[in-house]
Amino acid sequence: MYEKLMKEYEDKVKIYEMPLAGSLKGLYVDGNIAISTNLSSADKYTVLAEEIGHYLLSAGDIIDQTKMNNRKQEKLARAWAYEKTVPISELIKGYEKRLQSYEEMAEMLGVSLQYLGDVLNYYHGRYGYWQRFDGCLITFKPLRIIK
Repeated sequence: MYEKLMKEYEDKVKIYEMPLAGSLKGLYVDGNIAISTNLSSADKYTVLAEEIGHYLLSAGDIIDQTKMNNRKQEKLARAWAYEKTVPISELIKGYEKRLQSYEEMAEMLGVSLQYLGDVLNYYHGRYGYWQRFDGCLITFKPLRIIK
């Protein structure tokens, strides 16, 4: 998943893996994305998606998260990453494959279990308790899909 996303954006931004200071996992600056070498493949994938979200949607230096505008840009980039990495259509595919647990779903999607939970919380916040999508009724808390 990580490599596929890198390939999709390689002609738009330069992507580097390198050690990053402190707890920093990724950073976007002027057409360059840095991803920490100390991450799992699943974390590299989701961090890269968020940094691409910053490339597409953010403007200026937004590191200071005490500023409301910076928090809004952070939230937009994260939302873009959630929808890119875990589209609702893929949740339905997991259901159609008869995956039995969140762990299996996260593995199929190439994300961590924690990240999948964050995405489901995001979808719940965006759509409410349920949403109709592609002939299915989906609840996000807990995840249930009914065809």
